[in-house]
Amino acid sequence: METSSHISLLKNRINNYERTVVQRFIPAATGPIWLTGWLGGGLDGGLGDNDRPLLFVPPLFGEMNRCRRLMADCAMLLVQQGFSCWMIDLPGTGESETDPALLTLDDWHDAVDRAASDIKAEAIIALRGGAILGRQSQHLPHWSLAAIDGPTIIRELLRLRMANDRGLGLSSTSAQLMALGSAKGLNIGGYWLSPALFEGLSNIIFPYNNNVISYQLETNSKKTDSPTLQGEPMWRHAEPGRSLPMAAAMANAITTWLD
Repeated sequence: METSSHISLLKNRINNYERTVVQRFIPAATGPIWLTGWLGGGLDGGLGDNDRPLLFVPPLFGEMNRCRRLMADCAMLLVQQGFSCWMIDLPGTGESETDPALLTLDDWHDAVDRAASDIKAEAIIALRGGAILGRQSQHLPHWSLAAIDGPTIIRELLRLRMANDRGLGLSSTSAQLMALGSAKGLNIGGYWLSPALFEGLSNIIFPYNNNVISYQLETNSKKTDSPTLQGEPMWRHAEPGRSLPMAAAMANAITTWLD
């Protein structure tokens, strides 16, 4: 059980770094990619952009917004350990605007690769579906939490779409939606998946990387040999939320892993 005094301490530590946020664009084929960064300097509070850069890759679609605060809090705690942290807005999300009808999975791979190269990332930190992204950057150490592959993402999106259809009095099946998504694209939960993006996600599994550590939550009901940390699945919440203890657990696990 986290005490109120411990949570207050975490808030104070984070508040010291919320003012150090910087933002910039980097070029990509789909248009400029937005990066939000917290520049490191360690416990002395100094600033610099060469302090062990880490690239944060968020979950995909609706999970992205629900986990953004968690990743930002984790990043600001890592800054105090001497890291510089950058979080990417994938093409078609946030400030990285592009035509969703033209978006492909390759565009997301390319964006992650470009961002990792631009900041000279020491490692990539990914949540959920963000763990499948990147190709040239796959040689980098990867730390992930509750990672899921493309087919799992598609199954969860189709369940959401079918539930929404039922609420509108419509009938749809997974097979019907799979065919529609591959042929014409699909709108799910306010996100447009082009046929190319839908097909790409339907077929991608975790890329090979022998320098990956994949954490699961202790509450995960599936038996796994993966290391675990305490926390709640923020990506399942109905609205974006905040969990400072979970952000701290992530930061501690990442620091221990990289050191």
